[in-house]
Amino acid sequence: MARLFSRFQFPDRPTFFEWFRRSGEHVLLSLVLAGIALLLNLYVGPLRTVYFTLDEASYSYPLKREVFNTTWSAVVSFAVPFATIGLLSLFFIGSFWDSNSAVSPLLTRCLSTYSTTSSTTANSIQLLGLGYALSITAFLQIWIKLLVGGPRPHFYAVCEPRDSFLGGPLYDSRICGNRDTARVNQALMSFVSGHSAAAFAGFGYLFLWINAKFKVCANVETRAWTILLLLFPVVFAIVLSGLKIVEYWHHGRDVIGGAIIGFGVACLVYKMWFRGLLDWRVNHIPNWYPSEDAMDLEGAGWGGETGLTAINFGGWKNRWSKDAEEEKEGQASPEVVVHSAWADGAVGENWKRSWKPLPMIK
Repeated sequence: MARLFSRFQFPDRPTFFEWFRRSGEHVLLSLVLAGIALLLNLYVGPLRTVYFTLDEASYSYPLKREVFNTTWSAVVSFAVPFATIGLLSLFFIGSFWDSNSAVSPLLTRCLSTYSTTSSTTANSIQLLGLGYALSITAFLQIWIKLLVGGPRPHFYAVCEPRDSFLGGPLYDSRICGNRDTARVNQALMSFVSGHSAAAFAGFGYLFLWINAKFKVCANVETRAWTILLLLFPVVFAIVLSGLKIVEYWHHGRDVIGGAIIGFGVACLVYKMWFRGLLDWRVNHIPNWYPSEDAMDLEGAGWGGETGLTAINFGGWKNRWSKDAEEEKEGQASPEVVVHSAWADGAVGENWKRSWKPLPMIK
């Protein structure tokens, strides 16, 4: 029973003040960027005069109700990756700091119970990384909307052009009969899609995290279910983005542009926090993971007891590997070699013959 209960807590959870000392500046910066993006979206219109004709078929679609409006899109793009990383970290990896690094400190604190275990180094990259990816993406995409923009597919339905102003081939927003300036301004900020950018930032980051922690694209044994798990965020992001096209809120180019920005930021932020992006040997290890000779891996709360991956096959270890070893009463399992490639320099006999660890970042 005690072992089952231990699954519902992080063994290395710090106090609130310890967490805030290590992560506070990153959280505050993310909130500032997101706040600026929100204010610009609510109170600032296009920063250039947008000209258009009145016979463009691509602006003639009806105004339809959104399935996911801007608020819900932002919530889903953050909450689903947030919960997925937090829960998988809790039940499979077992490191508070590793989970905090990927997503956000709030979920990890809610799901864990207080522990006095000391963690002198912060594996806080995953949750913070997700917050950075979304806030930076929001900040970038709103400036692109304000500076580039353009009419949405349902622009004429919102604008309601007045016949008395007809006369010339090009018009601006002064021809609109709709006196709701905020709605007209929003209809003139089509490029890029904020929904698409947020979806590919949040779910793109989740894609990179799942690939690293479950070693899906790696030169080691993998399982079919991990491939399905890896494809889940891809499908989710495509559906959220594609809805904007079928609802006539965005053109295809808007969605593609948003996807490029969102996933590009996700890749940069992931590499900012982790040792590698596609290098399967080290892409699960935080950048500020200390070198082997600088710490006791078994006692510093960095996963020496549980592992930094979410699987216990192919030579990798997770929380469940510890129980298996305890049940064997200290007898080493032939399939479990090390808890990470970084700790021992290799995973499996083939690695020991052909691979050397990369230089440590001090």
